[in-house]
Order: sequence, then C-alpha cells, then structure tokens
Amino acid sequence: MSDTFSTGDYFSNQADAYATYRPSYPAEMAAWIVQHLPRRELAWECGCGSGQATKIFAPHFQRIVASDLSQSQLSQAPALPNVVWQQTPAEKSLLPNHCVDFIFVAQAFHWFEPTAFWQEVNRVLRTDGWIAIMSYGKCRIDNVAVDRICHDLYENVLGPYWPPERRLVEEGYASIDFPFSRVSSPPFQIVCSWTLEQLLGYFESWSATQRYIQDNSIS
Repeated sequence: MSDTFSTGDYFSNQADAYATYRPSYPAEMAAWIVQHLPRRELAWECGCGSGQATKIFAPHFQRIVASDLSQSQLSQAPALPNVVWQQTPAEKSLLPNHCVDFIFVAQAFHWFEPTAFWQEVNRVLRTDGWIAIMSYGKCRIDNVAVDRICHDLYENVLGPYWPPERRLVEEGYASIDFPFSRVSSPPFQIVCSWTLEQLLGYFESWSATQRYIQDNSIS
C-alpha cells in the first residue's frame, strides 16, 4: 500500500474525480443552519476537499477559511471571492483564538483525530458560535437492478478495502462523542440525476476503489 494511503490521505490520487463527480449539498440545509447563527462574519470549513460544501455556504458569509490536508484536493477547488483555501490539518488551524462564528465539516470528520479536533474547535470558536458535522451514506438508486449491483460493489467487492473510519459514516455519526449541545435539524437529502458516466465517476472517487485498484495492480 502506498504512502498516500498509509498516511491517511485517501483522496489525493483521485482528486480530479472527486471534484468532478462528488455531489454538492442541499442549499436548503445551509439556509436552515445559517438562520440560527448570531453572526456570519467568519466560517471555517475543516476537511473541505475540493469545495463541495464550501460552495453552498459561501453566499452566507463575509469570509470562509476552507482547509484540507490534500493540496491535490485544494488545487481542484473553485475560485470564490470570499474563500481562502489553506493546506492545514483540522486539528491545528492557523486561525486566531475565538474568531470563528461557524465551523462546518462535510464528509470528513471520520478522518480527524477527535480529541485534538475538539480542542481546536474550542480554541477558535466564539462562545456563541455553532459547529455542524454532516455526512452522506450509501447512495440509493431508483433502478432496482442497478441498485443491487451497486450494493454488491460496496459491500462485497470493495468491502475489505474500506478504511475502518468509514464505519462512522455508515452509522450516521451516531456514536461520536460530540462535546457540545445538540440541535435537532430537519432531514435533508442529496438528490441527483446522473448518467452512467457520472455514477461510475462517483465510484472512482471512493477511497476503497482506489485501494482496490492499487492492491490488484489495475491500471
């Protein structure tokens, strides 16, 4: 297994596929969250990848700092006038103390070291700030036959290749020790109308797919 995988960077190899085929997040989710915030001056997104969630929150803030470990991922991010992209770990940002109104993490928390991350959150977040941790699980496809094939790919073909951290996503982050007051939210869905090429590109962006390709010497 390559150094890329052994160091926990599962997405640099396929950063272009991730940027092209990963779905965006519902705009109504961002709108629901930001209506509760006392201020919208500065947000910090941790593990931003190539900006799928950044794009839906950017219109709501004066400034966003979006950080990720992977420079390959960041190089695929869009140019947004109020967003600063930084290559820093989620556990050690470059932000001053208690300056952030809102922290959000989309499809990335399971890669963090939680104790160190919560310490960093407490350091940079304002006393009345908010943090949102979000993820999406396995996709469901309307076509029953295709959905069955995709399920077999996920569970059986790629099953041994998923990093153990993926279990947190599969359980909807239900077991994480969240050290802040919780707020119930409405359910949100990501709904896409994809071609076969787009669906296959999404599969290509998976960490398990890349591990399978490497371990089986597929070019």
